[in-house]
Amino acid sequence: MTKPPAKANASLGPEQFSGGIRGMSGDAFADDAPRRRARYKPTMDDALQERLAETRERIAALQRQIAEHRTAIARLEQAGGSTGHAKYLLAGLELLEASHRAREKELTELGKAEG
Repeated sequence: MTKPPAKANASLGPEQFSGGIRGMSGDAFADDAPRRRARYKPTMDDALQERLAETRERIAALQRQIAEHRTAIARLEQAGGSTGHAKYLLAGLELLEASHRAREKELTELGKAEG
């Protein structure tokens, strides 16, 4: 009895490859891994500072948006347009800003307690 022909799309097992990527065994960057880890080790303080920076960016963006919205409301009022919905949306933006400011205060206090 003869062996059936090998399939054209048969997958190759690891035994067909000796050495892996670039002739190295295991991870292609394994020899560099200890140095990469030693260069930078993120800390809780780093994460806290990153969160604080993101929160401050959001507050700044909201302040710009609130200022634009107030300008739009003033224009609507001058033109005699309806401002009820615009003022409702403005109140929502102001609440969101207050929420971010409270988060900023919490993160700042947490940073003081950690440091």
